[in-house]
Amino acid sequence: MIPESLRAVELRLYKATAFPRGWEFAGTLMKGVFVDPTVFEHDDRLWLFAQTSPRGHGRLGLYFADDVEGPWHEHPASPILTDDERHARPAGRVF
Repeated sequence: MIPESLRAVELRLYKATAFPRGWEFAGTLMKGVFVDPTVFEHDDRLWLFAQTSPRGHGRLGLYFADDVEGPWHEHPASPILTDDERHARPAGRVF
């Protein structure tokens, strides 16, 4: 699980110890601001969208990794949206 961890100023990974209620911290994936991290798999790679500006929700970052535990890398075209509050907020189903 990769929950919202804005206050921690890092992207955190948790593993289930007794699903669905027992979780333990498994590690920090990346340092920085990541709002509404949304992970999905495409073409044998993991992708992560995250809003990366704490106020205004106008900057959408894109990251990738081969394994959920990383290492995670920012895509060269990231941020893929800037100054667009209407479209830069991830969370939910990728379409």
